[in-house]
Amino acid sequence: MEGNIIEMISQSFREVNRVGSLISFFLGFLISGLFFVWLRSLLKSHRKTVIEIPIAKKIHSPLVVKPKIEPAQYEAIQDIITDFKKIEKTAQAVPAYILERYSEFFLHSMKRLQLNRKNQQEIQNTYPLLVGYHAECEIFKNEKLFLFETEVRERTPEGIVLQYAPNLQFVIEKGDEIIVAYTVDRFHFRGKTRVVQLRSDDMFVIAPLKKIYLSAERRYERLPIGVVSLLRDIRQKDPVQVLLMDLSWEGCRIRGPKLDKKTVYYLTIPLENGNVQLECVISREILRTENDWVYSLAFLYLPYEVREKLMHFLKEKALEIKLATMHPVPGITEKKPQ
Repeated sequence: MEGNIIEMISQSFREVNRVGSLISFFLGFLISGLFFVWLRSLLKSHRKTVIEIPIAKKIHSPLVVKPKIEPAQYEAIQDIITDFKKIEKTAQAVPAYILERYSEFFLHSMKRLQLNRKNQQEIQNTYPLLVGYHAECEIFKNEKLFLFETEVRERTPEGIVLQYAPNLQFVIEKGDEIIVAYTVDRFHFRGKTRVVQLRSDDMFVIAPLKKIYLSAERRYERLPIGVVSLLRDIRQKDPVQVLLMDLSWEGCRIRGPKLDKKTVYYLTIPLENGNVQLECVISREILRTENDWVYSLAFLYLPYEVREKLMHFLKEKALEIKLATMHPVPGITEKKPQ
């Protein structure tokens, strides 16, 4: 019996040792977990004290990662570039790689061209064609495109009343389609409408512009200049005199003789800080009379020195126009049309 008691005591000690081992194991696991959590929080606090200096700004562009172009799309892009170079002579000087990359960029940016009708209506309500605005009207008559300037005189339930321009080379008729362009602030708008009524007081009425859009021809405000400049064809030595009507960052309008639309020109403008020579091409052609043409010129690649002179001149001209508008010269009044 004494031996059984000893065996029972030894068995109890073995069970206690087994339980103690389990408790020690769990305590060790818990301590290890707490140590890992403390070490992780210590590393995080150390990272917050380090100042991160961004190396470069991220550009969210389809060209950051080379876009995936299907073989059929790539072949179509090459055909489009070839056709574009055939009709646009100035594009022949642009490397094909640049046109190809731009085509890929344009293809992956198509969502940005989706129009919102609500935004269109807001623009139209914000910049309406009001009484007193000066407008440029384009009308296609006798297989020729004519341009004339006019002024908005009234707004009636029938439409917008415009004044006849003097010395028109054509007759405005009821039902004629007409494109009206006008400028508000720095925005240049265009809208298509038609003539709905002819009046006997040198006025005609056009239907309200149901849809206007920003003109692609004018991205920047054009300032009136009115100076005689020289225009030279790259194939000719002798320049011709033209009237520089207005000027902006991306182009200008000139008035002069008939020109060739398929060539590059050099326009020399006399400025106070020296003449500048601008390389340009014709973007639009408008006939006023048989020997009087108006052209819109788009500038090509301008050297840095030319851009500096042009920027200085445009800033001074804009300031001059602003001061003249705010503080008119005493004794000089604007002549209003009779």
